[in-house]
Parts: sequence; structure tokens; C-alpha cells
Amino acid sequence: MTTVNFPTAYYPNESYNQSSWILEKAHNTIWYLCNIIDSHCISDDGVITHLFSAIDDAMKIYTFFSGLRDIMNSEDRYLPTLGTDGFKRLKYLYGLSYEIDEVSKKDKDKETESIIVSLIGNEKTNRTIIHEKIHELYYKSDFIKNLENDLYKVTMGEKPWDWFTDKYKDKDE
Repeated sequence: MTTVNFPTAYYPNESYNQSSWILEKAHNTIWYLCNIIDSHCISDDGVITHLFSAIDDAMKIYTFFSGLRDIMNSEDRYLPTLGTDGFKRLKYLYGLSYEIDEVSKKDKDKETESIIVSLIGNEKTNRTIIHEKIHELYYKSDFIKNLENDLYKVTMGEKPWDWFTDKYKDKDE
């Protein structure tokens, strides 16, 4: 997770720094508002506009007390309007949580698939690395399932490495 110097907040006549409490309350407010979005129980455009405004203001407090005010992309500030998945994505993207959201999982899988394809070449030793990369995936596409099955055939000596490389080298899904 990101390490930043958080702003401080002191209540008058008290010596305790309240910034973590404010950050927690801003986080909870955004989370509760995102749950309302997820419930799809609001159809009135005026209410939705006020809900998004409330999320935007809570995000300003949250980004300020998490030390992200000056670095957060302006479009990312609106991710929570997509509901709890959007808020999870924002926290993951900015290192505020290790919990990965579905969109980030899919993005990571696309990157890993590209790495897997780039490993296919003349070096048979890459086969172990390819196996390791396949195990990093959150979801296996049909392309990866077929590749893994064919890689098993090569590993077991049923098919030659050249057959595998001819089939998968420089293939884009």
C-alpha cells in the first residue's frame, strides 16, 4: 500500500491527530453511497445527481486525508459513481488497498497473456516460466486454456516444441 505523509487534523483543545478518523469516516461515507448506487433503487435523476455530488464531496475529503489530492487523476475521482466496484478499483489503483477489483483483474490478465505470448520462442526453457505465468492469471480465457493444454502435450513429449511455437508465436487473441 502507498506510504504518504497524511495531513493532520486536531480538534480544538485536544492533542490527538484526528486525520485517520476523518479518513475512515470519508471512506465509509463513500462506501455507503456506493452501496446505494449498487442497489439500483433510485431512479429519480435529481436524487442521483445529489448522490453523485455527495460522493464527489466525500471523495475530496478522502483524497485530501489519504494524501492523494494532488496526484489523483480527475477522471478517477468519479470511479465511485460506478458503485462499490468503482471505489474498490480506485483504492487498488492508488495503492490504498490490496483488494483487487474485477476490472483490474482483467487488465492484469491481459498483461500476463501478452507476457506469456512473448515468452514463446526457440527457448524450450521458457516453458516453465509460461507455466508460472499461467498460474498468475485470475481467469483463464479459452485461448489460455488451449495454450495450457498444448503446452502440457509438449511437456509430456506428445508434441514437439516447434509445433507449439508455430501454433502460438505472435498470436494475438
